[in-house]
Amino acid sequence: MACKSSLCSKRITHSQHGMIKNAYQIDSLLTLFFNAKTTLGTFASKSILAIFWRIFSIAIRFALQAFLVRSMGLAVYGEYVYVLAWITSLADIGTLGMDKVVLRFAAEYHVQKEHALLARIWRSSSLVACLVGLLFGGTLAGVVWFLGTSMASSQRICFLVASPLIPLMALTNISESCLRALGHIVQGLSSLLVIPTVLGLLTLLILVDSSSNLSSVMVMSAHLAAVFAALTLVLWFCRSTKHEHPRVRLQGNGSREWVAMTLPMFFLTLQNVAQAQCGVLLSGSLLGTSQAGVYSLMVQITAFMGFGLQTINLVAAPMFAKLHASGKKKQLQNLARACACVSTLFCLGAAAGLMLFWDSIEQLFGTALEEGQVCLGILAIGAIINATAGSVGYLLLMSGNHTICVKVLSLGALLNLLLSAVLIPRYGIVGAAIAQTVTTATWNAALVYYVHKRMDIWSPLGRFSLSAG
Repeated sequence: MACKSSLCSKRITHSQHGMIKNAYQIDSLLTLFFNAKTTLGTFASKSILAIFWRIFSIAIRFALQAFLVRSMGLAVYGEYVYVLAWITSLADIGTLGMDKVVLRFAAEYHVQKEHALLARIWRSSSLVACLVGLLFGGTLAGVVWFLGTSMASSQRICFLVASPLIPLMALTNISESCLRALGHIVQGLSSLLVIPTVLGLLTLLILVDSSSNLSSVMVMSAHLAAVFAALTLVLWFCRSTKHEHPRVRLQGNGSREWVAMTLPMFFLTLQNVAQAQCGVLLSGSLLGTSQAGVYSLMVQITAFMGFGLQTINLVAAPMFAKLHASGKKKQLQNLARACACVSTLFCLGAAAGLMLFWDSIEQLFGTALEEGQVCLGILAIGAIINATAGSVGYLLLMSGNHTICVKVLSLGALLNLLLSAVLIPRYGIVGAAIAQTVTTATWNAALVYYVHKRMDIWSPLGRFSLSAG
């Protein structure tokens, strides 16, 4: 009996010990997420704020798109979207990839208190983006003017009105990257809220004063004013951060490392543009601007599923750079898995919300969604795959493994272009969606593999290591 009693006592003790251990793990996990002094605590606090900001901006953008489709008509809306896709592509290329370089090195310089280098990289990248943007905008205006009557009159005027957007958008990208690198996440997301808000107000005023429907030229003019307002606000935010970085005289050059990284980042930007805009541009060129408008709507609705990962990347990217520079591998692993977990939860939640309220959304947009339901379902599969993989691209970019990231995304962009060229003429915008989803799955699988091989980090869903570092 004594032996049995002793054995029972040991079992109870072991069971209690297990319960205490589990309770300690839960408490440690909560502490990691909500204690802002820890890596995951900082990530959680900034991500929550950024996600709420992003949700608010997405809601405004969503309402704006519905308003534009109904006020312009699908054909005119498609023309506006088609021109804007070209302008956005040229603006992204006009940064020469320096927005990613700024995000990578400004975060490191901020940690290392290299204030002179921080000031130099922001000034130099802003100047380059502005000059290249002006060159691209002037060239586009010249080409459109030269083509003359071979292009529809409304489309030609829309391109001419939109050409000044290129340097403005390029400079906005650079400045917002610098703000995010310094930890000013909300300020670095200003354009996401300012542009659709100002654009919506201006188009509403134009519609009230006008007796006819909105034209693509009217809306593009309002878009130009909205981007200018966003850039003004972002530059004001950048100026207000100067007190955090005292003037220091730079000894020597010190900019060789980020200048060397500009070329691969430029190629990476080209691949990102090809991946993001290929479907809209080819659909508009091969099928007409109306189909480009439908496909663009499907992409924007699917982007609602991916907003979690996109927002998290804005917060996590500079943190990846700081943790890598500090040699904190365990915290880097924890952060990578946290990104995958949170982005997957938000993606599945958004997908459930779209299915639940689909009838209301369909009534909001009208016949445009009826044409794109199959396309939307295929794109949704790609969004889920992308969210589950986590922030693999930024993990490689922010840790000095940008070369392999450029190679993988280059092959992905080429695959997307080839598949789109083959499938769009045969299957229309459904072919564009298939090409996008297959490409997304391929490059995500490759990046997950290389993150594990090069950094010994498993970024998709997994357990956290309970370290408070």
